[in-house]
Amino acid sequence: RALITGLHVMQESMSAFLSKHALDGLTDLSVAIRERSEAAMRRGIRDSIPEGIYRGSSSVDGFDGQALGIEVTITVRDGSMIIDYAGSAGQSPFGINSTLVYTNVWSLYVVKCITCPDVPNNQGTFAPITVTAPEGSLLNPIFPAPVKMKPSTGHYLPIAILDALKDVIPERILAESGNKSLVYLAGRKEDGRAFSDLIFVMGGMGARAGKDGVHTIGFTGSCSNSRIEVLERAR
Repeated sequence: RALITGLHVMQESMSAFLSKHALDGLTDLSVAIRERSEAAMRRGIRDSIPEGIYRGSSSVDGFDGQALGIEVTITVRDGSMIIDYAGSAGQSPFGINSTLVYTNVWSLYVVKCITCPDVPNNQGTFAPITVTAPEGSLLNPIFPAPVKMKPSTGHYLPIAILDALKDVIPERILAESGNKSLVYLAGRKEDGRAFSDLIFVMGGMGARAGKDGVHTIGFTGSCSNSRIEVLERAR
């Protein structure tokens, strides 16, 4: 009901907006927004990161005692970026593979934070950035590879990008954060009803160039630990 009500409010507000500005539709406006966003992102990249090729890495825990490597090469040219994960570990038989969509999302997010944080997200904002990863890799697995726990890998992609850029823009770089761990609690209450809860456990956000980090919050998700009292009450 709340969603339906929200749609009615949106319809009424949009109709009023179109009428006020004598518009027949939003096509021209959306084109202008995308063009301005793309121009802002290209300007942000030019102003923030010198042209060049930069390499960085991070890793995630494997299941046989061997870490799974994430390798990234970033090419910056004329207001555009190519983020290439060639050289990263092959896909895993376990569910920690990051789909290419997820790989793309976290790569774009950290670049936006560094170069152009104030522009709204839209197609134009991310047009200057291309993200690639080899098929069959941990960051672009081939179906039917398991991917349920893709955050366990995807949240380490920004660390690799920050590692690649740390020497050229140190004033914009964040120290490595204590990335989130997921703890699932499931069972039955005393009255026999089933329960299932999920806890985010955050190690803390890394320090900035001029400020300390923030405890119990982790970049990139910016989510915090669940209060234990909330979980206790739910049970």
